[in-house]
Amino acid sequence: MRALDRAVLITLNGREEALVFTTAALKTVQDKYGDISGLTEAFAGPSIEEWDREDKETLERKLQAQQEAQGQALEIAWWLVALLANQGRMLEDIQAELLTEQQVALYMLPSDMEPMLQACMDAIAKGTGTYHQPEDAETDPILEEVLKNGEGAGN
Repeated sequence: MRALDRAVLITLNGREEALVFTTAALKTVQDKYGDISGLTEAFAGPSIEEWDREDKETLERKLQAQQEAQGQALEIAWWLVALLANQGRMLEDIQAELLTEQQVALYMLPSDMEPMLQACMDAIAKGTGTYHQPEDAETDPILEEVLKNGEGAGN
């Protein structure tokens, strides 16, 4: 399976972009955030557990960290969209012109934030092999029957 087969398509400034989470993208995320959970925490801050509510100091510290994370969310989103879209561009043409974070910031509207982040998370899930198609997604009845009967390639 080619890496582009695992792409999630978005439209950015009227152009279709393929978001792909490659090992090169994984290395970049690791260098910047440690791992995927570090990236997730950078967006939202630390999660607040039930027992955190019992310790006022811990709760205040985590709430402050969440507020700081919200302040950085836009920059992280621009960086992540550019990173994953550039993987798709380079997979098509290694010499392709790459998107900058500033271009992504200009091309994204505030209303694009949630769907773009969801597309990034879907691309990461596809790249890591943890993607599961939503229950309400359209399915191909022929493909579904082939898979059900075990008649796919290699079976």
